[in-house]
Amino acid sequence: MFYLAEKRVAELLELGVDLDTIIAKTGVTKSGGEWHTHNRRSDDALDALLAEAHERKALLDRIEHLAVAIGEDGPARRAGADAKNPSLDGLRAVIEGVEKYARAKGIDIRTDAEKAAPEPTATDRQIDYIVALLEGRARRGEGGGFMSTHGLYKADGTVDRAAVAKMTRRTASAMIDSLRGNY
Repeated sequence: MFYLAEKRVAELLELGVDLDTIIAKTGVTKSGGEWHTHNRRSDDALDALLAEAHERKALLDRIEHLAVAIGEDGPARRAGADAKNPSLDGLRAVIEGVEKYARAKGIDIRTDAEKAAPEPTATDRQIDYIVALLEGRARRGEGGGFMSTHGLYKADGTVDRAAVAKMTRRTASAMIDSLRGNY
């Protein structure tokens, strides 16, 4: 039985995997002008090679972004990492090293998409805890600590759970510290 492999072989070539590597690792053959795999094992090997090639590209993209973020030549760093690290683990180690360097120097290495993305909202656990702390402080007649609790209570004096749920995780964490008096 033959499995059509034309699109996957073309995609691998586009990702920079050379034809000899594709043939050696997957056993694909060209028959009638189209690429085929001969059995399920060969088909699975082709899928695995494609997944590895996509991951390699993503890791190299990350290396290039990080290099630019720390003031280096991104394409040169990418090419060097690609040439020196045949394994995905080697590329991951490069990323880990650059991220460690950036953290030590206080460099923001987030992508533009990461910077533009909204912060995640408070977790259910944070929401439950804040509501419990606010209710306890309201019963005792205490305020909110160093953070304002304006907008967290309804007109009838009960805690507005929906308002608490709109907090970001970071704000919720600070609110918990404020309500617990950890400052």
